[in-house]
Formats: sequence, C-alpha cells, structure tokens
Amino acid sequence: MTEKVWREPIIGRQLSLKNNFNFQKLIDAPCLMSIPQRLMLFTLVAGTAPRRYLEIGPGRGGSARIVRYAIECIGDPEFRGCSIGPALQNVLPEVREAVEDRFEFIEGFCGAPSVMQAHRSAGGDFDIILIDALHDLENARFDAMTTFPYLAPGGVMLFDDANYYEIRDAVDECIRMLPVDDCGYISRHGGRDEKNVRPENDRWQGEEGVWGGMYMLRKHDDAPSMSEKKSGPMIDEYVVLKRKY
Repeated sequence: MTEKVWREPIIGRQLSLKNNFNFQKLIDAPCLMSIPQRLMLFTLVAGTAPRRYLEIGPGRGGSARIVRYAIECIGDPEFRGCSIGPALQNVLPEVREAVEDRFEFIEGFCGAPSVMQAHRSAGGDFDIILIDALHDLENARFDAMTTFPYLAPGGVMLFDDANYYEIRDAVDECIRMLPVDDCGYISRHGGRDEKNVRPENDRWQGEEGVWGGMYMLRKHDDAPSMSEKKSGPMIDEYVVLKRKY
C-alpha cells in the first residue's frame, strides 16, 4: 500500500477571504454554471489554494473569472492558470482584463501541443483541471485522457455538465480506465432540455437531456505525472488518438 501523502496546511489566508468575499461577483461571472456549481468551484479553489489550474473550454471566461476571484480572496501570489479553447474571441474583454495577470489563454483545441504549452506556462503539473468543452462522449473523453498525465498526483479533475448523459458516460469510462478515486458529484443541480432527447435506437435509448452538475475525480498519489518525465498512466489501449470533430 502506498504511504499517504499529507500536504502542508495553509496558514494566514482566512482574513483575506473574510475581508474580500463578494457573492455578487460569483453571480455576475459570465458562464452557464448554476449557482451551486459556481459556489463549489470557488470553494474548491479557495479551500485548497491550488498553485496551477487548467481549464478546457473557456466559453466567455466565466469559470476563469470565478477561479481568479477565489485566488484574489485568499491572496495567493504564486497561482498560475491556463485556459485552452478554439474560440477565444468569445472571452469577454472585461474578463481577460480581470484575469490576465494570472491566466494565459491558449487558442486551439485540446491536444498534446496546447496542453504542453499550458504545462510549460504554468511551470508544472496542474492541481485542478476543469473539463468543459465539447459535450459529447468522444471529445470529453479525449480531453480528459489528454490532460490527465499533466494532473499532479493527488490533484483533481472536474467535469462540468456531468448530468448530461454523454459527459456522464465519459466520466464513467475515466473511472474504469484511470488511476483515480471516484469523488462523486460535488454539485447535482441541473435543468432538463426537453428538445434534446436521444433516438430510441441509439446508445442512450431516448434518454432526456439534463444539463448542469459537476463531478470530481482525484488522481492517485502514486500515479505518474509529466513533471516526473513519465508518459503517464495511459497505455496504448487507453489513448484516444483523435477527436470526433
């Protein structure tokens, strides 16, 4: 059995959080996350004080704004964040201005070149990775598998919209194939999409679309990472060689 790795406590940052917290800033962040999802993302960052954060799928920049605000509240001068996406023109200018001192936006789809660039920019493995790009099974699985070697041992991977059946099944495949602890839903709130119902003859057999929800996986402490100059835990049969589109 691998010896438990205990992390250093965080000392002296609660006062900054108490003095700076403004709930309205979470409400105003330009993203489609529910209020519970926003609170969970903010709380996870404020509570664990990650040094490095990666998100796949920046949208209009709302999740980056929430993460940056959490870092602002706890006053961490060493934090570095990266956001990868093919349509960075959608990131609102005011969000870029608010986060650019701690975030790098990298234009392009998630893949080895863009993730390696993010890894170099951040200076090492990521403590938190958020998967929130294309919401289909193949692409969500690809994003998770591609970024997983760059997740620090003991780090966590979050899946936004995990209530949605294709993201849910991508999470399930990651649980079966990767050295992770299944931490379950950290937010179950969502809403139905009555227009998004699968055909009766496909994999999901008429299942109704439900959005929202956030799921968390934790990488095993003894799993290899890119900072150790290893290829990661994914043997050939686990590697998704290309995106669906």
